[in-house]
Amino acid sequence: MVVKRDMGELLHDVLKSNLDNRIKSAKRGVPTTFVVFGPQRSGKSTLAIQSAAYCAQKLGKEFTVDNIFFDVDSFLEKSVGVKNGVFVIDEAAFDLMGVDWHKQGAKKLLKYLLTGAKYGQMVFFLIPRLEKMTRNVIDDHHSKGMEIFLSRDGSKRSFTLYNNDLMRIKYKLLKDYNLHGAMKITKVRKDWTFKPDLDFIDVEEYDRKKDEAIKKITNSEEESPENKKLIVVQNRLTDLRQRVMSMKDKLADEGVTISMAAIARSLGYKRASSMDSWTDDEKVTG
Repeated sequence: MVVKRDMGELLHDVLKSNLDNRIKSAKRGVPTTFVVFGPQRSGKSTLAIQSAAYCAQKLGKEFTVDNIFFDVDSFLEKSVGVKNGVFVIDEAAFDLMGVDWHKQGAKKLLKYLLTGAKYGQMVFFLIPRLEKMTRNVIDDHHSKGMEIFLSRDGSKRSFTLYNNDLMRIKYKLLKDYNLHGAMKITKVRKDWTFKPDLDFIDVEEYDRKKDEAIKKITNSEEESPENKKLIVVQNRLTDLRQRVMSMKDKLADEGVTISMAAIARSLGYKRASSMDSWTDDEKVTG
């Protein structure tokens, strides 16, 4: 059942105030891209949809499940030319999150930034990890960040906001695997909370569309043995780098200097000699 209501009742005053500023910009033809990130099941979709529905209501636009997309191609097709359109690109759209995301997804989003942004649209991109978003979106000065947190017992959801400068700094730190630095600029606002309320849209239809998208993406990945192997390697490499950088930062705080290769070997990775080339002023690639 879809309920017509004042969407402002759902949002925290801080979030409403920030959205109101962007709504004023949208009316002047200035677009805003929101990058909403956080752990799985933390409530990214919920807060993004609540925020989008609020913006649409303020702009005099209708917001339904048809404004929520699960693949970038459909979004690009239906959003072009829509003045002050408000859209949500759900994380299931990550045909973006496949192994060929940076080759295909980045080009698609660049097309949006170059063509669709001129219509004063407000678009919410959902992604589990900020550093997985294409740089084109992060570097666009109209982009803003929204990070979602979930309490350990899962009973409380909260958020924090980033302007473009701060989001770009955090993005770079995460890309460089500087987890310690990224955590330093993360402000967990425990009192900036929101509730898991989506009764203003057709939830059954939303879930059906999302399940179909996930199934499609999963089947596509499973069809390629090369993709499956590459995903395993990428996941293991990411895990290693994160563990190494985290331990290196902790040791540095205690005044201990040690090479990343030595840390990797201490974690049980025997073939870690190549990590000696990773210096503090060098970007980690791959």
